[in-house]
Amino acid sequence: MYSYYMLHKPRGLITANTDERHPTVMDLFPEDMRTTHFAVGRLDKDTEGLLLITDDGALTHKLLSPESKVSKTYFFWAEGTLDEGKLGELLDGVKIFRNREDKTAPAKIEILEHGTVGEIKEPIDYDLSRVGTRRLLRPAVSGLITITEGKKHQVKRMVRYAGAKVIYLKRLSMATLKLDPALPKGSYRPLTDGEISSLREIAAEIKP
Repeated sequence: MYSYYMLHKPRGLITANTDERHPTVMDLFPEDMRTTHFAVGRLDKDTEGLLLITDDGALTHKLLSPESKVSKTYFFWAEGTLDEGKLGELLDGVKIFRNREDKTAPAKIEILEHGTVGEIKEPIDYDLSRVGTRRLLRPAVSGLITITEGKKHQVKRMVRYAGAKVIYLKRLSMATLKLDPALPKGSYRPLTDGEISSLREIAAEIKP
């Protein structure tokens, strides 16, 4: 029987089973799981939020295949302002890599809040104590972005394309799986039967 866990990844950990220099997400799990289980996809070291941890290789392969087009939604805070025209381009796909001609798949973006860097508070843990006064007055914007790919630093690059720099990023969902708001950072729990069934249904619909 396979096992499935929802992890609320904190910042500061890399998504890997082992690493000689940095702590990994699997360090949060019992030692006997660190060679049998793995993360489905990855989050950057400074990104937090939802990670699926499992030993089900077939499901993982399905969910990560280019044909899957599994949606992933992120919450972000970005320093700067977002150009409306560039945001519109992101909805259709843009080139975000200098040496590649392919475009990103269409994305969905919802702007939530405008303010300044100094006004950023919960729900993020962003240390403003070392930020200079001028930077505290710079504009900041929060929002949700949904993509169906997993290119390197994709969300950060897309937001940068629109004119702002991501300073906080959190994954809220992947496919039908949503981050449990009651799950503390650095903690994990087994998936419910319903969550597992939903993921398996999606995987069954993905053509090999």
